[in-house]
Order: sequence, then structure tokens, then C-alpha cells
Amino acid sequence: NFPLDLAAVEIPSVNG
Repeated sequence: NFPLDLAAVEIPSVNG
């Protein structure tokens, strides 16, 4: 769950 979607390993929570 990273602020920027790199590869979407799990779930893009914030996504930027």
C-alpha cells in the first residue's frame, strides 16, 4: 500500500 502505484503488488490504497 504505497502512496504511488509502482506495480500494485497488493492494493493501491492511496495511489498518488
